[in-house]
Amino acid sequence: MTKVNFYAGYTGQERPVSFEWKGTLLYVAEVLEKRVLEDFHTRRRRTVYLVKTDTGVIYELLDDAHRWRVRRLDSSHFA
Repeated sequence: MTKVNFYAGYTGQERPVSFEWKGTLLYVAEVLEKRVLEDFHTRRRRTVYLVKTDTGVIYELLDDAHRWRVRRLDSSHFA
């Protein structure tokens, strides 16, 4: 299971600061995008973060019913 650590400010979990991916702890240098996806049939919401790590690699973090899925993105996603 992937663990995502958040900065918890005044409003609770505000932004991810680090996460585990394939046994390695990665630190978030920048949150590039945050989206909330909603299934209009089930009313289920999922949060997606697009983050850049301190090594310059971009990852997508998807909260799917409190189970985080992480996907490394390469330059072909941004062409």
